[in-house]
Amino acid sequence: RGGLRVRTTPPGAAVLIDGRATAERTPTTIADLAPDVQHRVLLQMPSFVDREVTAVVAAGEVRSVDVRLERRPLGADEAIVRVEPGPADARVRVDDQPQAGPGPYEIRVQAGRRHRIEVSREGYATATREVTPAAGSTSMIAVTLVRAAATQQAPHSQGTARLYLDSRPWSNVSVNGRSLGQT
Repeated sequence: RGGLRVRTTPPGAAVLIDGRATAERTPTTIADLAPDVQHRVLLQMPSFVDREVTAVVAAGEVRSVDVRLERRPLGADEAIVRVEPGPADARVRVDDQPQAGPGPYEIRVQAGRRHRIEVSREGYATATREVTPAAGSTSMIAVTLVRAAATQQAPHSQGTARLYLDSRPWSNVSVNGRSLGQT
């Protein structure tokens, strides 16, 4: 049996082999292919033209297939939103729809309409941005997430609360402009 190492520019294309969908996205290696047979490799990615290539592998061989995908031309009412998250493995949602990663993400959206971009990752505070792109434009959004602070549950009673602060080496503490001292 043989295999195909499939890479695309940009990465993240779905891979179909001989008309069968795989769960793989590029870059990936497809193993266990029949040798000395022409295999059809179909690469699909939203906003890009589908691309089909053929390859023959020999027994025991892993052949490389590198494909540059072409962007589908924008329609009169479309725009591109490019999201560059930090960290790079953060998840991105546009108008509550999850986007396939990894980033950077290039998402085709309806122009002239407000779109909500949400970037999240476990252990980080979620960031939200809004953008209203013009027709035919590319809007760039770079988002660097901030690590979420460790939280402690403070005991509380009706109408009062306690807040415990720990800062090293020290910190000045103020609430509503009133100095409460140092940690």
